[in-house]
Amino acid sequence: AITLTGIIEGATATARNVSAINVQRAFRGLAADVLLKSTPSGQVGMQVKARTVMGPRITGGVVKQFHVGLWCPDPRIYSQTENVQAITTPSGSPSANVTNAGNFPTLHVVRVTGPLNANWQIKNDTSGEYLQVNTALAAAQWVEFDVEDRTALRDSGVNFYGKIVFPGSEWWQLQAGANTVKTVGAGGTSATRIDIT
Repeated sequence: AITLTGIIEGATATARNVSAINVQRAFRGLAADVLLKSTPSGQVGMQVKARTVMGPRITGGVVKQFHVGLWCPDPRIYSQTENVQAITTPSGSPSANVTNAGNFPTLHVVRVTGPLNANWQIKNDTSGEYLQVNTALAAAQWVEFDVEDRTALRDSGVNFYGKIVFPGSEWWQLQAGANTVKTVGAGGTSATRIDIT
């Protein structure tokens, strides 16, 4: 939980009251998650997703204070810099070390570009977890897995979730430190590719 606190100032009582109303409207209008960003002195920029659970509560007279209660459904604090790693190999079975520089497992988006024959996997060898797909990917076709939202979409925009083989498949996370990520299955070429964000 986070409590966001601020001061509302204005040259006149009317200006302060208008600002207070605007603060109330802004936070009451948040129906979805909000992305809070901060760059503390001497540190890298960080961000967190949050939802309004209380407020805003406004107190004070000439100088007003506001308090907004926020809840973070995802306990992770992320870097503001998005890191992307592309993995390709001449053998057609892309495999590489991907580093999660944080100290906590992280959610990610992984895109696999074909060709690959049916029943291929995108696997985190470090954790042993994988997502298995029962359908082939032709050359240049891709599917994107969003681990946080638990979605799978094809390049055509078609929902690909029903092609994931359950039980067995897991929405794996990148563990803290080095992770070996690879495709497992036949039909890969030097064009087969993995992109992790």
